[in-house]
Amino acid sequence: MSTPVVHITLFDFIYGLGASLYLISKFPQIVKNYKTKSTKDLSVGMFLLTCIADSSAVVAGFLIKSWSMIYMNIFAMTLTGILVIQKLIYG
Repeated sequence: MSTPVVHITLFDFIYGLGASLYLISKFPQIVKNYKTKSTKDLSVGMFLLTCIADSSAVVAGFLIKSWSMIYMNIFAMTLTGILVIQKLIYG
């Protein structure tokens, strides 16, 4: 039985690297919010624009059939959702 070969395009690699760093960058803020129980300095407008950007990237991912783009941006939307929930809870 042979092992299937996975072909990763240059686009998928570069996009995956950038998206991974983008996702990792959200974790320190989530942890800080949880520890301090405060989100007073976070901008609601930033969350709105981030949600629109991530949603647009998911749609673009479907249009070009890029699963890495779809998965990464759904995960980004999830992390942004956590930040929005923290904003609602902690004020």
